[in-house]
Amino acid sequence: MKKCLFFLCFTVFCVQGLAAEVTLMEPFNSQDRVLIFSPHPDDEALCAGGAIQKVISSGGKCKVVYFTNGDHNQLAFIFYKKKMVLKRKGFIEIGQIRAKEAEAADSHLGLARSDIVFLGYPDLGSFNILINHWQDNPPFSDFFTGISRVPYEYCLSPGAEYRGENVLRDIKKAILDFRPTKILVSHPCDTNLDHRCLYVFVRLALWDLEEDISVSAVYPYLTHFRAYPKPKGYHPETGLLPPPGLSESTIAWKKMLIDPQEAKEKLNALSFYTSQKAYLWKFMLSFIRSNELFGDYPDVKLKGNYWAGLNDSGTKGPKDTMASLDTGYKGKPDVFFKAVKGKLFINVALNRKMKKDFKITFLLLGYSKENDFSKMPKMSLSIINNKLRIVSGGKRLNCRQCQLVFNSKKSLVIKIPFSFLGNPDKILLSLKSNAAGLYEYANAWRVIEICR
Repeated sequence: MKKCLFFLCFTVFCVQGLAAEVTLMEPFNSQDRVLIFSPHPDDEALCAGGAIQKVISSGGKCKVVYFTNGDHNQLAFIFYKKKMVLKRKGFIEIGQIRAKEAEAADSHLGLARSDIVFLGYPDLGSFNILINHWQDNPPFSDFFTGISRVPYEYCLSPGAEYRGENVLRDIKKAILDFRPTKILVSHPCDTNLDHRCLYVFVRLALWDLEEDISVSAVYPYLTHFRAYPKPKGYHPETGLLPPPGLSESTIAWKKMLIDPQEAKEKLNALSFYTSQKAYLWKFMLSFIRSNELFGDYPDVKLKGNYWAGLNDSGTKGPKDTMASLDTGYKGKPDVFFKAVKGKLFINVALNRKMKKDFKITFLLLGYSKENDFSKMPKMSLSIINNKLRIVSGGKRLNCRQCQLVFNSKKSLVIKIPFSFLGNPDKILLSLKSNAAGLYEYANAWRVIEICR
């Protein structure tokens, strides 16, 4: 009996400890102008349906911008229409239906039609656009339909080609037209590509607009992640907590409390997404909770000759000499960075030996205030079979100035000239690896700031 009581108390203590790490979000007020970027119709209601109501009840202004029309969710459409969609007309029909659902859901939450903007960029196409389709490269073209431009007349830029510069232009226009004080956007850790890429485009837009507009806070919300949300189903009295894979990360989590009436109206708003309910309703119900959850990683800042890690955000890390890494890193597996003599050093530090099939890929997108982002290099650096492979714009590159050094069986360093990355002020980085302990960072976008 005593053992059971001890286990119960220990469990409650752990849960409360986790909840204590999630701080209360600053309430909205009548001066707030809150712009919500939603990757697909329904994400705004799922993750910010309560926030929309809070903004309106506080006397503030709110607007929703839809990145895509969600016209590639074929599985949900099969359940809804009982048919497979493979042709252009069918995809556009899906997009039209989901746009109408969004209008109805947002109207229920208190928004007017003028508070809604559709961009109409391709569902499941944003990653390809971000990495490969800029400037002289042809626009992205959908594999099934061949559509390569915004097909909906009511969008912000109907007929715009699926190019990175067009996406960035439209997001900047949406921000400048509304001039928000706060922005809610999809999370850099989300397992859905459109969600992660929308975060990147919004960060790029805000950097470009730093001299034109002041946004006091950006709050990313999480929709898709391993074992999230838990428990599944309708639990309006239960709090929404970070998923296990991110609960010990450096993300500064914040929660906005939702009262029972607001939760009820959020549920009613989600009910308008009829095309998604047959397939995803239990998942959608999982977001009807006593709070909504927001949070972002801090930027990693490179200062002097010191290593800054993804896990410590520049507050600590290995000693500042390369020799200290020769014996292998003893702490939590991590990736560390530093800027030395015009080069970016990347150190992968593991706490166990690398396996023969060890692989790791870095996506590096340089950003500079001096250069148009469309002209900046967008690099993929992979280590496969102990060799460094570099790809940009779909083409393999040969850079003799880039070096790969194995310090030990637990540690390696990549050296890349900043000139190779376009001499950036900031770097957007994403990685994936089969190494144990690096899964927390898999695919998440992080910002590395170079403090010269």
